[in-house]
Amino acid sequence: MNNILVIGAAGGSGSATVRALLQRGDRVFGTVLNDAELRAAEGQNPGLESVHLLDLSRPEHLLAAMPLILEKTGDLDAVIICAGLSAGGPLETAPLAQLRLVMEVNCIACLAIYQAVMPMLRRTSGRLVMISSIGGKVAIPCLGNYSASKFALEALADAMRRETMNSGVKIVLVEPGGIKTQMTLNQMRAIEERIASLSPEEEALYGTLYRQFHNVVRGGYHNDYLPPERIAELIVEALDAGKPAARYLAEDAEQLRALASSKSDLELDAIFAEMFAAAGKS
Repeated sequence: MNNILVIGAAGGSGSATVRALLQRGDRVFGTVLNDAELRAAEGQNPGLESVHLLDLSRPEHLLAAMPLILEKTGDLDAVIICAGLSAGGPLETAPLAQLRLVMEVNCIACLAIYQAVMPMLRRTSGRLVMISSIGGKVAIPCLGNYSASKFALEALADAMRRETMNSGVKIVLVEPGGIKTQMTLNQMRAIEERIASLSPEEEALYGTLYRQFHNVVRGGYHNDYLPPERIAELIVEALDAGKPAARYLAEDAEQLRALASSKSDLELDAIFAEMFAAAGKS
């Protein structure tokens, strides 16, 4: 039985991961953003040892709060970061504050957690598993903020792994493509609301792109995106491996990464243009 902390225990992938860990007999703790998520996490997985509030949008406060959480959990064999934030839309009209928030939650918070848990993971020869994305390898139209945060997380994880290779701690990334989670549904809803409120100037510039992006996400959600349980399986695989890989790619992420590595930038641009154009006709 392992002691494991799941950051973002109420989200789709987080909840599925908690459930998978509990089913195999691990002792699992969780963090969530607010009281509503706390109730959701406890309702979804009543076997959780405890659930703690943690706001990833305020990394300095997070860094100060983590020691109190670790006092209650005791030494951990693994910390898994499942929480994340996505914002859709073209970069030209995206508020700068939006990028800051996405970077804080998806990237800087991961560094703060890493700093807080490394002394403990060094004692236990534990593992830090973070959910990245194929968006951290391939920038996707209308997901520029999200992709930027995941590109940055990929670089941080590589540096963490290389700086601590003799510490006994294993740093692992899990790279999904699309996942059927509430975050995806919220993203579609936000895009629908944005389309309804476009000014005439924005409509002329990006109305078509917004609709194409919405159709791409909608089609992926209903046809291709993986269930969060598949991401939980990859996380468990990373926890159980004697010598874990640096990255565990979901099936759809493998396909896109292979495509990106075999095509030039201009060819990849054309592929995305064709994909979005086809979605606009659906």
